[in-house]
Amino acid sequence: MTIYQICKILITAIGVYVAYRQLKNNTNAKKDDTQLTIKIETEHKLSEYTNLSIRELENNKVIKYLDTTDDVKPLSFEIIQKEIRKHPKIKGEIHTLLNYYESIIRGINNGLYNQKMVEDWGANRMKRAYRKFQRYIKERQINNPKAWELLSKYMEKNSQ
Repeated sequence: MTIYQICKILITAIGVYVAYRQLKNNTNAKKDDTQLTIKIETEHKLSEYTNLSIRELENNKVIKYLDTTDDVKPLSFEIIQKEIRKHPKIKGEIHTLLNYYESIIRGINNGLYNQKMVEDWGANRMKRAYRKFQRYIKERQINNPKAWELLSKYMEKNSQ
């Protein structure tokens, strides 16, 4: 083997090694980009809490009609139905709130949202809403088992 051939092999080996390192760095960069994208999407979804007036539904209208205490005991299905008959708009407000939380859980399950960010932001909010409307959810699931199914499973799995 000539020195020229040895140099050619050495240069090729170095080129392959450099290409391997660049590919590995690009893969790590893509993982970092993916994690950043997930965090940005999470932040965007959580900002809907303010933008869609979900906070207003949760803190004012729904709870005001159904219960005036801060106690998070589950409300009976009968009480909720009675209030819905008196104020039909409440049903839509409850569904909007529960659907919002369901969509967050769906995003976590599908890797679109960062679970830690969601939990830091509003685990207590979701737990409070789920607990308050738990009996309503269970009653609705009799005829529609998919109603807030992800929210229910998540809360049952993550409740203390």
